[in-house]
Amino acid sequence: MSTTQVRVAGAGLSFVLIFLSGIWLSQTGKPYGTLVFTVHKLVGVAVGVLLGVMVYQAHQAAPLGGIQIAAIVVTILLFVGTVAAGGLLSVDIQVPALVRRLHQILPVLALLSTAGTLYLLLRGSLSFLVLREAIDRGESGAGVQSPAPVFRKHLCKATSQSYARHPL
Repeated sequence: MSTTQVRVAGAGLSFVLIFLSGIWLSQTGKPYGTLVFTVHKLVGVAVGVLLGVMVYQAHQAAPLGGIQIAAIVVTILLFVGTVAAGGLLSVDIQVPALVRRLHQILPVLALLSTAGTLYLLLRGSLSFLVLREAIDRGESGAGVQSPAPVFRKHLCKATSQSYARHPL
């Protein structure tokens, strides 16, 4: 498994943990159990940091397109909305039922948006990483010249600025 695949799987498992701990918190009611509440918050922060690192690394590998940037912005806004609604629910005041409903809907939307954003960010870079790893290992096939020069030419043409910053 590549590092990217491990990170995506880790983010997925973290979302499962966030959802399960959130369901547990909603079932037990206020006052929230300190351990479950802390795990819920810290795993959420960890997922945010992990996704931020993945976005940064994707941007370093190749410039982000308009659709990718828009997907990132929507995902960030959904995460901020989720955190804000959760923060309002965690205080000891009576909040409108709308806040509770938002905190039930926004995490699901954030999960879907995250999946779509990761797809947009990684769809090209996964094949790029596989080919680059093969080139680095010297695998070119029996009696076939290494595809590195052709690959570099196409990569340079497609992303000249990125290639200048990060040569193969």
